[in-house]
Amino acid sequence: MFAKLLKVAVLGLVATISTVDAGQTATVYKNFALSNGKTFNYYISYNSTIPASSYKHLVVVQHGVTRDARSSMTGPIAKRFEAGSTANTLVVSPLFQVAADANANCNADSQPVVAAKPNDALWTCSSWMQGRASSDNGPSSFVAYNNLLAKLKKDFPSIKTASLVGFSAGGQFMQRYIAFSKIPSGVKANFVVGSPSSFLYFDTVRPNPEGKSWSACTTNDACTFSFSTPKDCAAGNKWKYGMEERPSTVNDDVEALRSTYSAADITYMAGSQDTGSADANCGAVVQGSGRLQRALAYAAYDRKYLATDKQRKVVIPNCGHDVTCMTKSDNVAKLYLV
Repeated sequence: MFAKLLKVAVLGLVATISTVDAGQTATVYKNFALSNGKTFNYYISYNSTIPASSYKHLVVVQHGVTRDARSSMTGPIAKRFEAGSTANTLVVSPLFQVAADANANCNADSQPVVAAKPNDALWTCSSWMQGRASSDNGPSSFVAYNNLLAKLKKDFPSIKTASLVGFSAGGQFMQRYIAFSKIPSGVKANFVVGSPSSFLYFDTVRPNPEGKSWSACTTNDACTFSFSTPKDCAAGNKWKYGMEERPSTVNDDVEALRSTYSAADITYMAGSQDTGSADANCGAVVQGSGRLQRALAYAAYDRKYLATDKQRKVVIPNCGHDVTCMTKSDNVAKLYLV
């Protein structure tokens, strides 16, 4: 999770502008109204001395379970921009707000997260990851994301490319959001799904390593997989793991969702030592023994059933569940730096 790895002392400041460098590039906490009048919040880092028309590339960094969106702006992904030309790049980190009494419960690291304001759209600690409705039966987290992308395109009309990145719980959100994404016209997007503890499958089959145990599946080519429907996990195809019993906010036509997902530019990344599980529910266990194995198996599922002409997985050597380690790899950086 970004929050467990990136300690930023100023995270809790309820600031509207926090200077990052030379008094020009600043991180701003902003919001806009959703269709029900509630506000959705995000951080955006840009140079106010540069015309809006100069921005060509957008990077969206999704926070993890501890919702440390502010630290994502100064974390390892953002820091990669400091080493290169970033004059034409916006960095944005959305914040899914929760009720004030839930703020500490959602923030296991006890890092301060800016408190929700009275009119903010609210989710629970986990509902935002699953595309569920915001407070008062408001727009879902996926709809809020689509609205944010549309607003950014309106505010910065010259944006041509976008990289949407999520790690751990942020990776869970991103992998599921892809099927529901509505990328603005004229923008070419790529998605980076980093080390989620589970994936969304579009049918009932799940992976099995052929002739090996799950523990042997630690590199790109260590295992091949067959696919069959599990017999001992009745909940394994329910949302968020599969397409059964979906809430109304994500009850779109399955084939349409599958088509959108298959057409997307996606890379699955995981550390070679990220063999922990985090999710021990059977819906996750039938996907593999750990995060790395689940990522490798899902990439194989994708190649077999979704995008048969694409190879979209990256295993980062010598990294565990550590976004800082993974982001140092040039193989990862090139996914979102243009």
